[in-house]
Parts: sequence; C-alpha cells; structure tokens
Amino acid sequence: MAGSYANKGHGGRSGSSAELALEPNWCRLTREGPTERKMIYHTYVDGIRFALYVPKRTFTADDYPDNVWVAVTPWEGRVVARVRAGCDIAVVATLHSVHTQTVRYTPIGDPKAWLIGEPYVPMSILPDPYPPLVEIRVRW
Repeated sequence: MAGSYANKGHGGRSGSSAELALEPNWCRLTREGPTERKMIYHTYVDGIRFALYVPKRTFTADDYPDNVWVAVTPWEGRVVARVRAGCDIAVVATLHSVHTQTVRYTPIGDPKAWLIGEPYVPMSILPDPYPPLVEIRVRW
C-alpha cells in the first residue's frame, strides 16, 4: 500500500466492529448526514476526505448505522455485487478518473441498482499503480 488506513491496526479476520478496528485494511467512516436519497459516511485518511454515499434503500427502514467499516482492495475476480445478512456489502468498481489526491471509482452495473455511490478513494489506501478494478466492502 502507498500509505496507511485510518484506524490501522493488527488482528485476524472477523466481523464485529470492535475487531474490524484492529484490521489493517478497514476504515471506519462516521455518519455525516443524508442527502435526498443517500446517507453520507466519511473519514479522513492521511488528511484526505474519504466519503461514501450509500442509498437509503440499502438499510432497513430508517435504521441508519452511526458508523460503517469500508475496505478497498484490488478485485480478485469473484462477485460483482452482493448483500449478505443485511449488513455486509461487496461491490466491484472500475477506475473512472485520477485526481490530485483521490481516485474515483464507478460501481459496475445499472446505476439505479448500485449499492453505493461513486467513491473518491484517497490514493494513500490504494496500491500504486492504481488498480483498474477494486472490490469495495462495507460492513455495519
């Protein structure tokens, strides 16, 4: 990796948020607030804003979590999009554009069915060269 993740630590694979805080590949994003159709979560990684927009329809009713955990890794050719147990999302996204401090990725598939918006990922959490396809995992 070119830099470090927010909440970087050590530990084995797990699903609980306390244990994810110890995982080196996961960032904790805090709920910022809603737009008309999406909930915004954000954090700062190496001083760069990392925001994720999640459609409100992804959550159960109005039960929006205060925090979500996000990992961005090069895609290894498994699934394109999935939701598991109502609290785990995995999306494959393609590199859209490279900016000064972030790389914009676009989820694959019909935009009306996207499980997340188009994130601007801080360069410091991506390998160099930036992968053309990434898997973006979200847990809450």
